[in-house]
Amino acid sequence: MSNSELRAELKAAKIAYWRIADKLGVHENTIIRKMRHELSEADRKAFYAAIAEIKAEKKTA
Repeated sequence: MSNSELRAELKAAKIAYWRIADKLGVHENTIIRKMRHELSEADRKAFYAAIAEIKAEKKTA
């Protein structure tokens, strides 16, 4: 999945970059900087794991 598809998923789920950064333990600027180029497979998996966690939290809230 490309970064543009990842951005579209974040937008559709109304998840801000800072929430992903918080889950991954990095600064929001780090997330933005990584998104400038295609993510490595490890980063992509970490992003999707964070998205899944945030979506689960939204459902229980």
